[in-house]
Amino acid sequence: MKEYQAIFEQAPVALAEIDTNGQIQQVNARLAEMLGREAAELIGKTLGELTRSDATDGLEERVQEIISGKRQSWTGRYLLHRLNNSPHWVEISATRLTYGRDQIHANASESKESQSGNQLTGAVVSFQKLDATPEEQLDLEDNLRRLVTILDSTPDIVAMNTPEGETLYLNASGKRYFDIHDDQSQLSLEGQNRQCDPDGSQSPREQLQVAPPLAQAYPDWALKKITGQALPTALRDGYWQGETAIRDQQNNETPVSQVLIAHYNESGRLSHISTILRDVTEQKRLEKALAYEATTDHLTGIFNRQRFDTELDQAISRHNRYGNEIGLIMFDIDHFKVLNDTYGHDAGDRVLIELTVRVTENLRDPDVLARWGGEEFVIILPETDATGTQSLAERLRLDVAEHPFTGVGHITISLGATQIFDNDTPNSALKRVDNALYKAKRSGRNMVIYYP
Repeated sequence: MKEYQAIFEQAPVALAEIDTNGQIQQVNARLAEMLGREAAELIGKTLGELTRSDATDGLEERVQEIISGKRQSWTGRYLLHRLNNSPHWVEISATRLTYGRDQIHANASESKESQSGNQLTGAVVSFQKLDATPEEQLDLEDNLRRLVTILDSTPDIVAMNTPEGETLYLNASGKRYFDIHDDQSQLSLEGQNRQCDPDGSQSPREQLQVAPPLAQAYPDWALKKITGQALPTALRDGYWQGETAIRDQQNNETPVSQVLIAHYNESGRLSHISTILRDVTEQKRLEKALAYEATTDHLTGIFNRQRFDTELDQAISRHNRYGNEIGLIMFDIDHFKVLNDTYGHDAGDRVLIELTVRVTENLRDPDVLARWGGEEFVIILPETDATGTQSLAERLRLDVAEHPFTGVGHITISLGATQIFDNDTPNSALKRVDNALYKAKRSGRNMVIYYP
């Protein structure tokens, strides 16, 4: 015990011994000098009373975790409050402490205590002054606070994690989204199958995986993307950006644009990983709406001519590659101008909509129906031979002719039909089916002409 006291007093760093209640029971001369106080004044105080009131950041909680055995040791940086009100930054380290009959044990485990009869006295805490001046440290603190304010104000989720999985920072948006509190670590990255340098330290290229809390936040497809692509890329290149998704506490999936940044220290070792997740739900909705507007006829809700051109290109490519049969039909409404002049354009629009419904009911899911323009429509029929194409065209003609359309009665349509042939281009196929439709119109309307 005397040997311990001598070492305690003569240590080259400032030391305090904390009892199980978190109160100081002894300090060495270096700590008293650092604080500008008499040693006796410090007995009975807590560590929180030695640091600036707005910068304790869980200090006493961490030390209690040391005392309770949840942690074996811990280090953090805090502003030490001197008697003359000139604070400076120190690095505070804490180690669990027990004593037996003849020895003091630092960092003793509970099993050793029980086996040897040791009793827990608390923790030994060291204070190491950092090199920067108080003014420089205060400026740094102010800058960090401003940065945290900015990060907490952004709607993006921002998190920083150590390679071992400890959450260094999670901003306010992240805490709200995952419905967690400051004492919870819901986002983390955990090392697995670590490769170590010869000295046992962590390799900067160690393989990381997503720890269970974060894994639960990702849908399966996004988790595979993170572990298989994002993390390896960030560890190799320092940076990765792409689209993933996360789930909230109610299991609602949110699409996000995500950035992963791997941070390395001066020695080349991985120090921590940052991630930024931006909700792109509205962007996705707008993209979908724009895509719909760009490819859909606003009146009938079917594909427009632009989308049809794309579909026809793809159909011809499939035919040229696989040789599968593809039918093509073009039709329009007979005497549509007269219908509009007689009943009005609103009635004409209703006929176009009702006609679209009638035709769609006769098509299969793979078939493509588009409004070519005005009263003209086109249909692509995958996996359909000449007989099937002609049969469908005739069925459409009869179905339309027999159906009384709202407000105008019966109407008829004329149809041209053909097949996609070898070495066809979109222009050659369309010209052929258009000629067939023209012949049907010239031959008396309300009929199908197939162009072989």
